[in-house]
Amino acid sequence: MRSLAHQRGFTLIELMVVIALVAITATIAVPGFNRMIESNRMTATTNSVIGTLNFARSEAVRRGEPVLVTLAGNGSVQVYVAADLNTLLRETGALPNGVSLSRDPDADTVFRGNGMMQGNQVRRHYDICSNNGVSDARVTVNVGGQTSVNQGAPNC
Repeated sequence: MRSLAHQRGFTLIELMVVIALVAITATIAVPGFNRMIESNRMTATTNSVIGTLNFARSEAVRRGEPVLVTLAGNGSVQVYVAADLNTLLRETGALPNGVSLSRDPDADTVFRGNGMMQGNQVRRHYDICSNNGVSDARVTVNVGGQTSVNQGAPNC
């Protein structure tokens, strides 16, 4: 007969306790993890929009001619030379799932060769919305071509 001191492994009760603890921990952690993923998607999209607007402004100054920023049908942001819409300078990827992008007013943004925004608008807004309402952001371009970000977007 073998002694209990020489047996190795877990008992069924020990294994069930560990599985129960893992299940409880997972149910607590998963909702927070989903919020973190959604927040990261929103931050990445916001940074992409800001980077594209800054790129368009710098290209307008570098080229000394107007550069146009527009939204494509798939939600990507495209940058063109305003005088030649066949010259695509940059295009962001499509928006991540659960994120939408709109602009207010619904018109393209054009940066002049001096870096200022063209037209009679004092500001142009890009609203980045989360479909589940976790976080929304508004990117604002002022007449001088500078961008700023505010949390919360009224058009979401």
